[in-house]
Amino acid sequence: MDVDRQINNTLKGEVTGTSIQAGIINGDIHVYERQYKEEFRSLKGYIPPLLSSTIEDLSSSNPFVRISAVEHSDEIGQENPELRQAVINIFCAYLRLPRLGIDAFNSGQPDKECRQEIQVRFAIQECIRKHLSLEITAERGPDGYYPPQEQLRKFLWSDMSLNLSGATLVDFDLSGCSIDEVNFRATRFIGNFADFRSSIFYERPKFDLAQFRCPAQFSSAYFNRGASLKEAQFYCAASFQEAYFTGPIYFDEAYFTYEPLIKDCRYS
Repeated sequence: MDVDRQINNTLKGEVTGTSIQAGIINGDIHVYERQYKEEFRSLKGYIPPLLSSTIEDLSSSNPFVRISAVEHSDEIGQENPELRQAVINIFCAYLRLPRLGIDAFNSGQPDKECRQEIQVRFAIQECIRKHLSLEITAERGPDGYYPPQEQLRKFLWSDMSLNLSGATLVDFDLSGCSIDEVNFRATRFIGNFADFRSSIFYERPKFDLAQFRCPAQFSSAYFNRGASLKEAQFYCAASFQEAYFTGPIYFDEAYFTYEPLIKDCRYS
């Protein structure tokens, strides 16, 4: 089944009162349908059969069903390495979807719908971080011992590409992560922080036109091929302290409300 048919079937009959899919109001299903199709075309027109139910569950108006779909997708990717990029694509496509309730988060008075949507996004963001993290953290097992390192390393998914262009990310944390290709063009970072400390960017990350409406941390990050932050907007504190750039870095027409911290940056 092609992706358009799958998404059409998913959206069919998903109206609850005047709200559908936890965010599009006034019964405007066509707007949501177009956005949903556009984002999931990033899967190149094909959704692996093992992940087909994920599309349906992530479109549910029930946030608990959506969180369950995230956990199920994560398990499928862990057990099937060949599907890991597809899982990441689905996660990124969800984060790119506009959610009308999400803006209430920055108001300091998020409503129930907003809080529920935030929990879904936190679940997705944590899955992404877990599989890109180079940090080994674990709790002691029932026997009082930590799991062996090789068991912990199995959760690392290598060579993943992230397309989060235009997404709204809340308290986004990729600190200590190994990141291959990533696109944050026109992404909005909101909440309490955007944390990229000690991360390794193997390809040049794209932050062009990104909006940081929370403190941005790039301290000790390693940019293997430089970085592009053209016209990026930093409305809160930004730190690049001890960051290491081995390629060109572009800040053309970038805006900083406060002077960025660039102490001990290294270039080569």
